[in-house]
Amino acid sequence: MIQLPPGYKDDDSADTAFPAICQHEEFDLATESYGNNKTLAMQHFLQGYLAAIASMDEQVGVVMEALNNTALKDNTIVVFTSDHGFQIGEKDSFGKDAPWQKSLGVPLVIRAPGVTTKGTKPMHAVTTLNIYPTLKDLCGIKNWTNTTASGNLLEGFSLKPFLKTPSSHAWNGPSYAISEVMVYTDGQDKRKHPLDPYSYHLSIIKDDMHYIRVEGGGEELYDLSSDPYEWINIVNNSYPSSKKKELKKLLTAHF
Repeated sequence: MIQLPPGYKDDDSADTAFPAICQHEEFDLATESYGNNKTLAMQHFLQGYLAAIASMDEQVGVVMEALNNTALKDNTIVVFTSDHGFQIGEKDSFGKDAPWQKSLGVPLVIRAPGVTTKGTKPMHAVTTLNIYPTLKDLCGIKNWTNTTASGNLLEGFSLKPFLKTPSSHAWNGPSYAISEVMVYTDGQDKRKHPLDPYSYHLSIIKDDMHYIRVEGGGEELYDLSSDPYEWINIVNNSYPSSKKKELKKLLTAHF
């Protein structure tokens, strides 16, 4: 039988502020389908998910093998990533569109010949907004391409310093990573003001702290150094109050 993921904990959603309505509905439906046996429902769901990603992994291998058998392998940058992560029962949720690590985190693997070293892993929090400026930098494109058609500046910074020296913390980008999660109810976009960032669920990660501001004002805070699975919401604890203030200030300043 499929083993449940290490990040799963029963009733982990009890201290959350995020109203994961859609995800909870899917989780409840799956549980009902297996006689209200939560563990069995998760095992079947996880089995299907693992089958899907195993197939994807195999196809990535096919592409990389084909590339490595050509002369282009030493002159081709490879980026493997995704647009979102996935809740697989953690916090009684299935799916994406949640502000927790399982939903926000994506693979970001870059192979740049002459720059990256196989097997190295930078630990700095970044976002996928940095992919375009990174590719521009790696390709040596000097002309100005950092604006949209309307003239607005594109966000993001080159990750090349981390690719060259994974242990480095010196780059032109911020010391934190911010994510926005759209507000959905019954599969419908429920943002009150699409251009207002506070009509989203917001997340900021800096060092080992993860702060979440839910649309409507709810808050969550996790110390990832001691709580990597985000089991304990410490937003109301006294000792991390300075950290919470710092992250809230950075979040406000960003917008």
